[in-house]
Amino acid sequence: MVKGGTMKAGEAGGPLRCVKCDVRLVARRATQERPYRYAISGLPNMGLVGIVVQTCSACGYEQPVFERMSELHQVISMELVKKLEPLTGDELRFMRKQAGFPQGNFAALLGCSQEHLCRVEKNQKPLSDTAERLARAIVAVVARQGDEVREILLAVGNKLERKGRAGCAVLPFFRLKDSHWRPMPMKMAS
Repeated sequence: MVKGGTMKAGEAGGPLRCVKCDVRLVARRATQERPYRYAISGLPNMGLVGIVVQTCSACGYEQPVFERMSELHQVISMELVKKLEPLTGDELRFMRKQAGFPQGNFAALLGCSQEHLCRVEKNQKPLSDTAERLARAIVAVVARQGDEVREILLAVGNKLERKGRAGCAVLPFFRLKDSHWRPMPMKMAS
């Protein structure tokens, strides 16, 4: 590697050619002074440092070489959860997708329509403060607790979507039986 962040072609996995103009790409290491703009994530103002970026000297095309992408996306999501300012639609969409929720399901969990969430993610409408806090909490819990919690929330969201409403349901009864708590079947009011 050459001092200053530029690498010899082939050092990061072999010489590549530009998909636009067929010129050999030159590898460089993204630095704080010259980060890789991670616009393909859907977050246009996100910069990455320390990764290898294959760059075309003729047209400027850049091809990043990613390592540990899942970890990167989880770190980005958790930083967005901790952000003090309101989330942008792009940030909310990134977090929702990283947590593994379809748009309609996530909307049902937040208590809004899929159409409203779509507008929020396109930066056309705001999300209520309460719904935004809930979105952050859902993403944080799924990031920390994993697939089991995601599956539970997906099932709840699916039930809410099927009912055609996004809101609070009547709580069921629970019974202590044989030293274990069990949910009781819901009886419909006549």
